[in-house]
Amino acid sequence: MPAPDGQALDRSDLLSASGFGAALLSMIEASTVATLDATAETMAALVEQMQQIALALQARDPVGIRRRTGLFGRLLGRDMEAQLQAEQLAGQLGVLLVRADALATHLQAMAIGAEDLAAQATDSALAIDDWVAAGSQAQGSADDAWCAALSRRLDHLRRMASVQRMQVAQSRIVQAQTHELLERYRRIRDILLPAWRQQAVSEAAAQLPATLQDMQRTQDEITTEVAAMQARLR
Repeated sequence: MPAPDGQALDRSDLLSASGFGAALLSMIEASTVATLDATAETMAALVEQMQQIALALQARDPVGIRRRTGLFGRLLGRDMEAQLQAEQLAGQLGVLLVRADALATHLQAMAIGAEDLAAQATDSALAIDDWVAAGSQAQGSADDAWCAALSRRLDHLRRMASVQRMQVAQSRIVQAQTHELLERYRRIRDILLPAWRQQAVSEAAAQLPATLQDMQRTQDEITTEVAAMQARLR
C-alpha cells in the first residue's frame, strides 16, 4: 500500500486536500462484503441440503411424520405432502449427499479466503490510520478553506478505517458460524448417517424393535443437528 506523504500536500490546491489518500483508497478492494455475502449464501445452501437429507430419512417413519405435522397439519393434509416429499427425496439421497459434500468443500475454501480478507482489512485500517496521522500533522493549526477541506477528508478516512474494522469483526463472526456448521455437517456425514445406514441395511432387521429404536434415535440426532445448523444462521 502507498505510504502517506503529508509533505506532498499543496496548500494552494483544494483538490490536494479533498483527494488526500485517494491512492490508498483505490487499492483497498471492496470485495470483503461481497465475499461474506457469498459465504452466507453457501452456508444457507448447505443447511437447506441437510434439511432435505433429514427429511429423506423420515420416509421410513410415516408415524413420526404425522406426529411432527401435528393435528392441524394432518387436517390440512400436510402429513401426506411431507410423506410424499420424503419418499421422493429418499430416492435421491445419494445425489443430495454429493451436493452437500460439494457445498461443504466450497465453504471450507471460503472460510480460508475469509481469513485472508480479515487480515487484509486489518492492514487496510492500519494503513488508513497512518494517512490520517500524516494528514493531521500537515494540517497544523491553520483555519482556512484548505484546512477545512483536509479536515473533511480526514474524517472520511477515519470512517473508512472504521468500516474496515467492522468488516474484520463480521469476518470473524462468519468464520465462527462456518466452522460450527462444518463440524455439525461432518458429524452427520461421518458418524450419524453411517450409523443410520447400518441400522437400516436389512429390511428384516429393521422390523426388530431394538433396531427401530436405534434408527429413530439416530434419525432424531440428525434432525437435531440440522435444526442447530439452521438456528446458527439466524
